[in-house]
Amino acid sequence: MKPAQISILNCIHCGTAITSITHRLNDGFCMPCCDSFPRLTGTHTLLAEVSEVDVDAELSTRGKTSSSTLHRWLRIKSRREPGDRLFRFRSDLQQPFLRFCDGVVWQRDGAVLSGIVLRTVLLLDEGEWIGEQVRVATASEVAENPAVQDAVQPGDTVFHYLNTRYPESLAEAGREGFAVVRSKRCVARVVVSA
Repeated sequence: MKPAQISILNCIHCGTAITSITHRLNDGFCMPCCDSFPRLTGTHTLLAEVSEVDVDAELSTRGKTSSSTLHRWLRIKSRREPGDRLFRFRSDLQQPFLRFCDGVVWQRDGAVLSGIVLRTVLLLDEGEWIGEQVRVATASEVAENPAVQDAVQPGDTVFHYLNTRYPESLAEAGREGFAVVRSKRCVARVVVSA
């Protein structure tokens, strides 16, 4: 049996030569143009819908006019279809340190297709420990806990954590709680279960 002939085609976005197999698997796009937004790996919270004009303005304001972020954004713009939506997001990343990102995701029928990160902030100085399984607390979780509401000031970030082990340095008896972070430092903890 004669092996199948692999032909060379061009990416429909950037024109790069790709194999017919890649072309078929990625709906006509090369691998870089068919990215799956690998940086969005933590839990994320969608904040508000935005327009292309808003994103263009923010990229310009942040000075991202020749970066890989801009190139990813241009790919997203060229591939958007009527009905697609753009949302701001906030995501906590836990690799290797606790960080949080702000950016924009591109959605079609509720599925995230790609996105860009506009800002990444390391939330805690090295060595400070909040807990395990850390995520950004939801607005309803904060609203349901008066002690957390009392501790929070404008600009603070509230994290929910669930401990599965107890480091000796942790001076609390609870397993689940909230940590209020201000200017990259944990300023308050509220334990909700032991």
